[in-house]
Amino acid sequence: MAPRGNGQPITTAQVQEADDEQLIMRCTRTERLFELKTPLKARILGSAAYHLCKVADGTALAGIEATPMVWDLAASVLIVQEAGGIVTRTSGEPIFPLPAERLDYLGRTEPIFSAANPALMQHVREAARPR
Repeated sequence: MAPRGNGQPITTAQVQEADDEQLIMRCTRTERLFELKTPLKARILGSAAYHLCKVADGTALAGIEATPMVWDLAASVLIVQEAGGIVTRTSGEPIFPLPAERLDYLGRTEPIFSAANPALMQHVREAARPR
């Protein structure tokens, strides 16, 4: 992996299969909503935006955020997408544009999945079983 800050754009990992040598980012509340069945090593670094950026730069293959706020996602979703990754609601629907009927986002959260590519998004969907 090329060092960052060298003027080159970041990209998501090109790995197509999850293994125990790779990472999945998750928040502390993920275990309340999901049982994870994956060989990926879970890491919690305390920020939904930072977790998404770790997917964007290829450090992690995927991520699950159980209770992100819209302001945690606004910039980081774009960063993941521009790096070649995917971020969706757990239903598979895109996060943006925001639904018009939900203009008041204060206190509202919705679980999301992020992944480096479609193959890894499929893995996350299969690995995250709702509790």
